[in-house]
Amino acid sequence: HAVAHAAAAHGRDVVVIPAGLTGEPSWDAQEDWVAAVCIALLAEAPVGEGADRFAYWCGRIEHEGVARLFDSAPHAEKLRRAGLGLDIAYCAQLDITSAVPCMAERHGRGVVLRKA
Repeated sequence: HAVAHAAAAHGRDVVVIPAGLTGEPSWDAQEDWVAAVCIALLAEAPVGEGADRFAYWCGRIEHEGVARLFDSAPHAEKLRRAGLGLDIAYCAQLDITSAVPCMAERHGRGVVLRKA
């Protein structure tokens, strides 16, 4: 809800982009799509471009649930192999913080964040 409320506070159209995988623009990161769709659902805003993908992921969320979709994502196995398996369930939780990070500046290959 925090991200959806922050987006709505702008009073303009907002684009939610599933991040995917750096260097591989065709990679569909399942957990990123699930998170993006959850944000759009919580915002209760109309969906324009990407409505077909939005509907697809809404169906999967309804039938499988957020936690299961995060757990079955291809990246989840990489986290388990790295000993970070507990992070998967943690990241699948909704509404656990009111903090919304915002990019303040680009720095090298990353970004500097600040609280919204």
